[in-house]
Amino acid sequence: MGSATGPTEPLPPAPATCLGCLSQIRRPLLSTLCPYCGGSLVEPKELPRHSKEQLRELKRAELEAVKRAKEEARIAAQVAREQAEIDRAAKRAAKEAERAERQAAEVPWKAALRDQRQQERQDEWACSTKSELIELAKKRGYAYPHGYADRRWPFIESKQASRSRHLASHPV
Repeated sequence: MGSATGPTEPLPPAPATCLGCLSQIRRPLLSTLCPYCGGSLVEPKELPRHSKEQLRELKRAELEAVKRAKEEARIAAQVAREQAEIDRAAKRAAKEAERAERQAAEVPWKAALRDQRQQERQDEWACSTKSELIELAKKRGYAYPHGYADRRWPFIESKQASRSRHLASHPV
């Protein structure tokens, strides 16, 4: 029996292995050739022997190395996630800047269109009769000025009625 500090009894020598048939031959060796196939025998390497305390220390060091490797992997994964988030934020910012740039380029065009449409509405509301609206449609070059006037006149008429009611209730 071995003690806590190390083995007290010697262990038997490790067997030799044949390179040809892979059989293991016990020692003492009488020859360097396999008795079964005639192939050469490989001498086993002597493994280091450690006491239980040394094995505990080796195991502890191995566990610490595994913990360090896991912690490093966790940190690397966290850094990768943070970098991916930074990349996504940069991509979003670039998209927002591009969108703002496009909108800035579109604003004059949209503003001109809005101003034109507002002027057209004011011209329509300035018409006091349906025949004036038909003349306005002809002046704009519409293909069917009577159809346009038939569609728009009820809205213009209601706008004029609400305006007259408003002026009647709030004298200047």
